[in-house]
Amino acid sequence: MVPGRTFTAGGRAPPASLTDAGSRRKIDYPEPDAARRDLRDDREVSDGDPVRLFLALWPERPLRARLAAYRDAWRWPSGAKPVADDTFHLTLHFIGALARARLPELCAALAAVPVGKMVLRPVDAEVWKGGIAVLRMDGDAALTDLHDGLGAVLTGAGVALDTRPFAPHVTLARKAAKAEAPAHRPAFTWRANSFVLVESIPGGSARYQVLSRFGAAR
Repeated sequence: MVPGRTFTAGGRAPPASLTDAGSRRKIDYPEPDAARRDLRDDREVSDGDPVRLFLALWPERPLRARLAAYRDAWRWPSGAKPVADDTFHLTLHFIGALARARLPELCAALAAVPVGKMVLRPVDAEVWKGGIAVLRMDGDAALTDLHDGLGAVLTGAGVALDTRPFAPHVTLARKAAKAEAPAHRPAFTWRANSFVLVESIPGGSARYQVLSRFGAAR
């Protein structure tokens, strides 16, 4: 067992000097279209209507089993919160609060984004600031194109995106500041040709509901 490396950067992106070339880039998206309504403008709906959303790659069951086995090989400190098997994902973009009535409009925009065949492989285990234990992933050009395409659509719709560089990863646990990662790196290939729109369910634990899937595997 070896300690997971701890970084002082936020949970989205550790220092660029420790990353592989091409796996972490800052994107300059076009300015929002002033003529288009901000999809997150929920002033006409009640406080109970907005939903909190994000876009992600959602692994199939066999890959979830591989991720769960790797998660279970860690040595977790008391109080750590390992991620449940059915919530493993790789976040592409956070959207934030959106009026539920705007979902059809958002889905129509997302459906226009082309999705290529993506191939991802594990890079390294890290523990980020705040005790977030992650498995960092190395993606290909198809993943980069999807991330950029979705970002352009969201920005054009008036959604303010996280400006930190994209750092592909799967979260394994929270509150895991002193966790120790196994010495071995998991050996698997993640092949994906779709992405999902996910709702974060309010509550004390991380609960998600996949609302829509886009791409070849619908």
